[in-house]
Amino acid sequence: MTVYLLLCIAFLFGLNFSSVWVQLWTNSNAAHGTNNVGYWLGIYGTIAAIAIIGSVSSDLVFKLHVVPKTSAKFHELLLSTTVKAPLSFLTSTDSGTITNRFSQDLQLIDNDLPEAFDRTVFHILSAIASAVLVFIGSGYVAAAIPVCVLILYMIQAYYLRTSRQLRLLDIEAEAPLFSQFLETLDSVACIRAYGWTDAYLERSVEILNYSQKPYYLLWCIQRWLTLVLDLFVAGVAVLLVAFATNLRSGTSAFLGTALYNVVNFSMTLQLLVAEWTLLETAVGAVNRVRAYAACTACEHLPSEEGELPKDWPSEGGVNFTNVSAGYGAASEPVLRDINLKIRPGEKVAICGRTGFGKSSLVLTLTHMLEVLTGHITIDDVDVCNVPREELRMRLNAVPQEAFFLPGTVRDNVDPLQTADDQRIVSILNKLGLWDSLLVAGGLDADLDEDSLSHGQRQLFGLAKGLLRPGKLVLLDETTSSVDSATEQLMHSALDEELAGCTVVAIAHRLDAVLDYNKVVILDHGRICEVGNPRDLRDTAGTGFKAMYEAAASSTQKSL
Repeated sequence: MTVYLLLCIAFLFGLNFSSVWVQLWTNSNAAHGTNNVGYWLGIYGTIAAIAIIGSVSSDLVFKLHVVPKTSAKFHELLLSTTVKAPLSFLTSTDSGTITNRFSQDLQLIDNDLPEAFDRTVFHILSAIASAVLVFIGSGYVAAAIPVCVLILYMIQAYYLRTSRQLRLLDIEAEAPLFSQFLETLDSVACIRAYGWTDAYLERSVEILNYSQKPYYLLWCIQRWLTLVLDLFVAGVAVLLVAFATNLRSGTSAFLGTALYNVVNFSMTLQLLVAEWTLLETAVGAVNRVRAYAACTACEHLPSEEGELPKDWPSEGGVNFTNVSAGYGAASEPVLRDINLKIRPGEKVAICGRTGFGKSSLVLTLTHMLEVLTGHITIDDVDVCNVPREELRMRLNAVPQEAFFLPGTVRDNVDPLQTADDQRIVSILNKLGLWDSLLVAGGLDADLDEDSLSHGQRQLFGLAKGLLRPGKLVLLDETTSSVDSATEQLMHSALDEELAGCTVVAIAHRLDAVLDYNKVVILDHGRICEVGNPRDLRDTAGTGFKAMYEAAASSTQKSL
């Protein structure tokens, strides 16, 4: 930043001192004739070279060093805060609001703030240089400078009170628009299928009109500021010319320089006020990002500093003891009095109706939900004392919806690079994906998510899980979107690849869990049944038997 300011000073020195040097040259010619032209011209060229070098160098330093570091710092702060936020924050905060942070706020910080800062610095230094030249040329004319500064300060103070608030309203009004767009993008198939296109279009137009109101008002007051500043500069120019011609002081050359620079000073102040207001508005985005980082809680706690053995979990035994869990200390528990013991190597299915706590049980195991009471241990290690990132890295979780990043097939199926190509091909071939991927270019081809069906995406997500080492595997309805033949293929791969591993699976199809060692039935966040699935199916009056028969009856009706 120091280098940048010095280069700006050099540029403005060359830009403004050239007019003084021309006046000195003119006075010398009037007194001594046209002598030493090379001397005067050489210094004038040197001054011009200083201005050019200062201008180019200051732009390079600012745009190549200052701006990227600042932008990266705030983006990292915003991203780190969001990633480290607890699940309660992510579920309670609208996705459009978070998206708005990364779009509108970062756009102001990346684009508007650097430009406004650069121009503000330039106009401040230019105003100082013009004021110095006015003082040199005419003391009477220089007396108008404090008056100009005072009037413009009052104008910008009056303007900023409104513009700052309108800019914040403009940013916040964009959040519903982003939410509507994301919801429409995720539900476009359902919207078309149910004929909701016109309703969504009408709603989108309504939200768009609402989001443009603050922007229109902001644009109007910006035009008002431009008009007021233009009238001010015109009035100052007329008054000062009349004043200076009636009260002459100094030589004509220096008086002309003073008059030129006082008008230039007024115009510079006009531009300074305009850029200063833009800078103030852009700084509001910085304050919003800092407030977001300060007010958003971090899920990591100082107590979570336990060190883990390199091979943990080596067995995969899990024990829930009087566990109640929720999204935070202030929220109602979503799991209550959970007592469950899972022996190493067991395959356990978690069943229950929608909203009864199946996913919450798995989220608690990965410490995504807060353990309010009780303890959860994996191989006799309390997960509440383990750093959460380390805990999630050690557990092998396969979500219901596979997540894809831009990149090759290899980058997506094995992002941690834990398997060789032969192992990757073997798993993909076992799940019936390799032939289609090979036609597209193999492991080094860019993965096109849209080219995969929903079932193939689940198969790809399972392949990713099978390639990760780990004795404890968590499955979240990994077979919910595939047909019976593909489901059988997936279970066969699971049985072969995860032999000896502890498997905790959220099950949607109850006939697929009959070969599991244990099934856990949840009801409103509590465990109501635990036992062997075949025994529970064959026992009258059990909840699992009722669910199994209801699912079988529903399947027959659909056929």
